[in-house]
Amino acid sequence: MKRVAIIGAGCSGLAAIKSCLEDGFEPVCFERDDDIGGLWRYSTTSKVGNGSVYKTCVINTSKEMMSFSDFPPPQEFPMFMPHRFVLKYFRMYAESFGLIKYINFKTSVENIIPATDYGLSGQWRVTYISGDGESKTEVFDGVLVCTGHHTYPHIPEFEGLETFTGKYIHSHGYKENVEFTGKRVLVVDGTFLEIDAIIFATGFDYKLSFIPESVTRIQNNRTELYKYMFPPHLKNPTIAVIGLVQSIGSVMPISEMQCRWFMKVMKGECELPSEEIMMEDIQAKREAMEKTYVKSKRHTLQCFWVEYMDELADMIGVKPDLWKLFFEDPKLAIRCIFGPCVPAQYRLMGPGSWNGAKSTIKGSVQRCLFPTRTKLLPKNATGKENQSLYSFSIPRHLHPYFIILFIVFIFFHLCIV
Repeated sequence: MKRVAIIGAGCSGLAAIKSCLEDGFEPVCFERDDDIGGLWRYSTTSKVGNGSVYKTCVINTSKEMMSFSDFPPPQEFPMFMPHRFVLKYFRMYAESFGLIKYINFKTSVENIIPATDYGLSGQWRVTYISGDGESKTEVFDGVLVCTGHHTYPHIPEFEGLETFTGKYIHSHGYKENVEFTGKRVLVVDGTFLEIDAIIFATGFDYKLSFIPESVTRIQNNRTELYKYMFPPHLKNPTIAVIGLVQSIGSVMPISEMQCRWFMKVMKGECELPSEEIMMEDIQAKREAMEKTYVKSKRHTLQCFWVEYMDELADMIGVKPDLWKLFFEDPKLAIRCIFGPCVPAQYRLMGPGSWNGAKSTIKGSVQRCLFPTRTKLLPKNATGKENQSLYSFSIPRHLHPYFIILFIVFIFFHLCIV
């Protein structure tokens, strides 16, 4: 059985472990911390090289669009989940598929280099320091780098910063607002103000310090990776970077799709084009990006979620055939065409198809609406509503009157304006 090294046990690393198991590979995951979750594991302190979220962080993608394709989120979870719910979802995912036992915690990868016979075997030598401080080297048939790109804060250089007497931090180190209470704080955006503190919301530097630059070729935050994954100049496509993409949408399903594609390439079921064609694709994406976004270190990995997911799914053979689906299940086809493009659509057919995909798609709206409903108050011993709790719900028979009042209010407001 071929062995695949996975660096990182965040959302991308967990998806990588599961994808390995699905396709018959042995995953060996290395995680420098003592728990899973990566960026979404909240801590009161931050460390360069690790992801970081602040105390009140809430994910800005709905739970349906950020979920893994074969693991729908619980309906009682908030539509937009605070970090503790995101981490809880990852734990449920890891426990459900038995992923934890493949993770080596408190293990730091020092370097990854091609094996001496890489030209023939495509293997890689991975050197790491285990939890007991011992340095070890192992050979793997494949490598998936799942360390993310929100780990090395970028602090811009400009005149006067060295003489500024106030406090300045990067958003990477921001945890809560207590230390800034009563202060005039500048979030750098080019304006001139007298301020007491500065928070740099200036993005991150993309670094893979444990891999030779000759492999990754990252310069000024610009990568040279085919489909944001494969170094095109390597003879063997046995190493890939997962999740190093800034999509207009959630990265979790993208990371999962990238892992699924990597496994098919490793098994020989999918082939990469020539280096020339891959470089043309990379250049085309760069040119499209330059036409869409301002030129900066921040805008080097952008992609459109549905477009990119369809692109990868098409190469794997899991992109939904909507015409075929329309004749098999018209209602489901209509949901796929006019409803949200939930990740479960990529489990309807092809390799890795899942029997629960249809029900997951059909239940997506219900799972989104469920947490917005008025919660039922507990009953007391007599079976009556507990009057010690105040109900904010409006009795159903009063709903029409409130709707009429709302319409009248809007009408008069528009007339006044």
